[in-house]
Amino acid sequence: MLKIDEIITDELTSLNDRERVKHKKREVGIFYPSESMQCQRKIYIGVVQPGRKTQKMPLGLFHMAKLAEESVIKCVQNKPGICVQEQVRLVKEISPDVTIHGYIDFTTLDDDGNTTGVYEIKSVGNLSYVGKATEAKLHHRSQLQCYLQTLGCNKGGIIYIERGDICKVKQFDDTLDPDLWGRIKTHFSELSQYMKDREIPPPMPIEEWECGYCEFKDECKEERKELGLKLNSLSKK
Repeated sequence: MLKIDEIITDELTSLNDRERVKHKKREVGIFYPSESMQCQRKIYIGVVQPGRKTQKMPLGLFHMAKLAEESVIKCVQNKPGICVQEQVRLVKEISPDVTIHGYIDFTTLDDDGNTTGVYEIKSVGNLSYVGKATEAKLHHRSQLQCYLQTLGCNKGGIIYIERGDICKVKQFDDTLDPDLWGRIKTHFSELSQYMKDREIPPPMPIEEWECGYCEFKDECKEERKELGLKLNSLSKK
């Protein structure tokens, strides 16, 4: 008889390994859009001291998220009259010391091949994650902003879907935001300088929720308390 559990584990491990090739060890000054407007210390540790990164999404959860995202894109592709481009590669130098690398989930194009919309899909366990919010989460808006600025497109959307039921969807549309883009560039420029100086940033998250999901929260807790540190000033609108 087939060992189905072993087959599933092997396949998902292989899928995870292929995905991680995109995020291999990188040079100082190269950042991912998904890192924008998040705790600088956590990102610093992940780049400068990658051996300390231990927290990973469970294989099954990672795969379900990928399947949900692929299903959304397939639904859009099947809609007559819509031209979709998947996994659009992004490389943007925002200063001599900072370059953003990433992949956009999908874009829509007009008949001439011009980008008409940029979309980022976020799978969640439950849509209560966004609740009654009138806009997407800051770190997700920041990620989309990197894409919009790179492509020079003024229309984008962040799509939250439930992993267990992709018919449960909440979409937040967004546009170019010069103020947010300025804060993103400051965020990455400061981080790049910390890395060049091999100086670990202070434990100051940009949003309160970050520490609760961070594998380094225990070592930062006492330091934050001792120094009276709260949120990074970049969190202010």
